[in-house]
Amino acid sequence: PDWCYEGGTDLPIMFPKIAMSTDGVLHLISTEMPMEAENPMRLYYSRGVPYFDSDSFWVNIEWETLSCGGFELWDTVTVVSADIACSRRTGRVAAAWCHPVDSLFGSNHDICLRVSEDGGVNWGPLRNITHWTTQDTLRAFTDCSVLFDESDYVHIAFTVTGIFSETDSTFGVSLIWHWSEETDDLSLVADGWWPEYAVDPGAWQLFVQRPSLAIDTLTEYLYCSYQQFDPETLSWAGYPLADAYVTISTNNGRSWAAGTNVTTTTPDTVPVPMGESLHERDITVALLVTDGFLHMEYVLDKDAGTSIYGEGVATLNPVIYQRIPIDQIASSVPFTPPDLPSRFALYPNYPNPFNPATTLQFELLQPDRVTLKIFNVLGQEVATLLDKAPLAAALHRVEFDGSRLPSGIYFYRLQTAEFAATRKMVLLK
Repeated sequence: PDWCYEGGTDLPIMFPKIAMSTDGVLHLISTEMPMEAENPMRLYYSRGVPYFDSDSFWVNIEWETLSCGGFELWDTVTVVSADIACSRRTGRVAAAWCHPVDSLFGSNHDICLRVSEDGGVNWGPLRNITHWTTQDTLRAFTDCSVLFDESDYVHIAFTVTGIFSETDSTFGVSLIWHWSEETDDLSLVADGWWPEYAVDPGAWQLFVQRPSLAIDTLTEYLYCSYQQFDPETLSWAGYPLADAYVTISTNNGRSWAAGTNVTTTTPDTVPVPMGESLHERDITVALLVTDGFLHMEYVLDKDAGTSIYGEGVATLNPVIYQRIPIDQIASSVPFTPPDLPSRFALYPNYPNPFNPATTLQFELLQPDRVTLKIFNVLGQEVATLLDKAPLAAALHRVEFDGSRLPSGIYFYRLQTAEFAATRKMVLLK
């Protein structure tokens, strides 16, 4: 697109993502990388039409003149995260990115969305789909992936991390969530919340991150690739290595299977010698599954860590294409407890994430006195759901209403005379 000038100088606008709509128009979203850290980091949209000669060879792109040359200013951001997608059936176009909540922490972000119904000519208002406040313990973290399904609904996958304090020393803990325009609800894609591992995955890295969405138009199943670190497999400099994972949703994103490791590049020795890391990063998948295959590309980093941040050494790294049969991606159905108790057990709550209510389920093998309590991430008790005379041996369900609590991660703990268990749940308003 034509240059965008400010004070006689062209702005360093880069990090482009593009999509093409059904009418052949290119839609581009890009982020400014300011030369000075204190300068604004702005998000821009561009729209252009490619032209071809009589032999179908590309000739040129005629970009629209917008508010700043070939760019239209949309937002001021603090991270590079934007993605854009087009419907394959109508003129809908959708773009999403991390929008700063406040200036307290560098990763204080909501996921925001804009949608055009007419091929990018007119755009709807900014829509905040997470609505976090400064009291919440969760934030979106510098990535997202956007996709349209076969019914023309928008899907967004994004990474979430915890914000507890400016000096919090918990490294890398993260989740990947999915949002659907159809349901306006969230589901858990991948869980990397491992606070017991005090291992730093590196600058701007989390234990699970970088989701990339795809769809099989025949089955309408959704797929999501992501990067998952192994905090016990370290490079010589102490940085964990990662593999590429893929998960599948057979119900339009309402739930996701456990991720399948599709690379499994396990090193022979740990710590891994310099230049011998088999560390998959920058993982993306093609938008469409074709002929029963998912198409993936990634960088195989030979020394884990990011060298420009002083993490390990710079290496020459191959960019790899991998063609993955979809029948190798494990699928699963949501777990349903049996009607008759066979053991003491505390099951995952459903739904999770939830707003504002969720169901907790547990089994008692014999009559027993039970306490069931809710705690926040600081270990403070915020609710007592059960604390009474013995309950019968059976499957029990208890409803929990979190409407008076802020969004964040909570833990529910079941205690009997012979059994204790704790599980994690996420409240997102």
